Amino acid sequence: MNKYLKKAENGSGIDHYTRVPNTGAKQKITFTKMHGCANDYVYIDCFQNDIQNYAELAIYLSDRHTGIGGDGVIYICPSDVADARMRMYNLDGSEGMMCGNGIRCVAKYVYDSGIAKKDVLHIETKSGIKICRVHVENGEVTTVTVDMGKAELVPAKIPVDFPGDTAVKEKITVLEKEYEVTCVSMGNPHCVIFGKDPDTIDLEKIGPHFEHFEKFPERINTEFIEVLDNHTLKMRVWERGSGETMACGTGACASAVAACLNGYCKKGEDITVKLLQHNDDFKGVDFALTSAGAGTSREFAETITRHGAIMIDNSSAFRMDADVPLVVPEVNPGDAKDAPRRIIANPNCTTIQMVVALNALEKLSHIRRVHVATYQSASGAGAAAIACARLFIAVGVRRENMVFCDSRGVVTTYRTDINEIKREFATTRRITTLAEALHGADLFLGVSTADVLTPEMLRTMSTDPIVMALANPDPEIAYDKAVVSRPDIIFATGRSDYPNQVNNVLGFPYIFRGALDVRATKINEAMKLAAAHALAGLAQEPVPTMVLRAYALEKLEFGRDYLIPKPFDPRLLCTVAPAVARAAIESGVARQPIADWDAYTEKLRNQYQSE
Repeated sequence: MNKYLKKAENGSGIDHYTRVPNTGAKQKITFTKMHGCANDYVYIDCFQNDIQNYAELAIYLSDRHTGIGGDGVIYICPSDVADARMRMYNLDGSEGMMCGNGIRCVAKYVYDSGIAKKDVLHIETKSGIKICRVHVENGEVTTVTVDMGKAELVPAKIPVDFPGDTAVKEKITVLEKEYEVTCVSMGNPHCVIFGKDPDTIDLEKIGPHFEHFEKFPERINTEFIEVLDNHTLKMRVWERGSGETMACGTGACASAVAACLNGYCKKGEDITVKLLQHNDDFKGVDFALTSAGAGTSREFAETITRHGAIMIDNSSAFRMDADVPLVVPEVNPGDAKDAPRRIIANPNCTTIQMVVALNALEKLSHIRRVHVATYQSASGAGAAAIACARLFIAVGVRRENMVFCDSRGVVTTYRTDINEIKREFATTRRITTLAEALHGADLFLGVSTADVLTPEMLRTMSTDPIVMALANPDPEIAYDKAVVSRPDIIFATGRSDYPNQVNNVLGFPYIFRGALDVRATKINEAMKLAAAHALAGLAQEPVPTMVLRAYALEKLEFGRDYLIPKPFDPRLLCTVAPAVARAAIESGVARQPIADWDAYTEKLRNQYQSE
């Protein structure tokens, strides 16, 4: 570790006043901000500071917008068996076992502050005592060498759920794609994947899925590795509890071990692990093709283009920027010549297909006007929310336990600007904001707009919160932010690229099929409830092979990532439609009752099989 970054305005020895979580009382805390290879933490000396709630304080201080900011908080504590004890807490408040970059900064602090003036320091961690050798110049530590210990390869001790003595080249399916993984523990669990340039990976999207994969009972850190040669690896890392970080010491060690196990590198020889950093890696590059997610694209745009490279970006980061051309090669290749920021945006695949088709039509006959229709859900306390609320009440949810929010805040009986429909669901609680409404809540239903829900709000909800963020195309909170903020979350969106897509295609076709088959005079609450119960029951049944093949999956079981049937499940027709038809008959709105239910169901089954 050649450099340590201390936050200029709040550096070592500076007092920081913060409100103690859940109490509102002010506590004076002295902290130091340091990083190892840009893996930055807030360090608190517990020899001097009395901290009551490590986890909640870590969440509060780590926030880069409202706190000090960092990948987490590390507490430097007294130890009965070593020179000091390191307790590491991630962004989400979970306690980590070990951090390679973190422990180097701890060793520097222990020496520089006078806790222990030794060339060799012993630091206690949750994964055991680590030996740190400090290198001193002019009375201060400049570099630290850490003995990370022997890698643990036994699956049960990592822990990961794989058979055998090691977990090398094991195959798993994440987001309907098969990956070959090697699992190693360096005091904390790591999943290493070798493949293409990790800069091209949409880590924000896939990282949480690896972290919470069913084979990893204590979650996992995931490293995506490109082998540059037999002595050099390029790494991007997704850390459990914190998301993407600029570096990970244990991850670099785990990647080196995995490279040897897979035959990419030789044991006993030096291995260099290159990290995603703002450096000169793009010097001499003419074109950089990026598809790493909007956040990463925005962050690294200046780094990529600094020396003249043209950045061709496939994320959504720059598609609405006036000074970035949006280029479809088959349609407007000439626009690529006018790129003042040296950035060219590439539309998504659906848009490209549409524009190419329109271009072909334009060549045949001039197109004067194009109407583009998009789906946008109603506002939070609009028709969609009211309809959902009535269904909730029908299944037993108490009206007084519901809180509605619209564009002006919580819908309360104290407001004078709400209509009679909203007043029916107005709360008597004296609260005004969504944040207040979510304290202790079990369920959030979003039929509103993007980004109204924050990670901080999620953390105040009850255990195993259910969040249905259904705004399209962008949900009330992004999937990756939600699952990182609350590992226990049960999360659904209206999007097909995330688990648990709640989409009208699961209901409307089959509700109408059942209603038409009995010539129903209306679609009532009983019929909608019947459809809901049928969908819920189907999700808990074994998934047939034909559905797994359609989604390129090996297994699909009812759980957090499978709460609702897949749209391509052919069983929907002969499950939902009969339930709706029966409810129409029983509720008295059917004009043509069905006498033979077995024959009716078989007719539906033959219909989808013939199609």
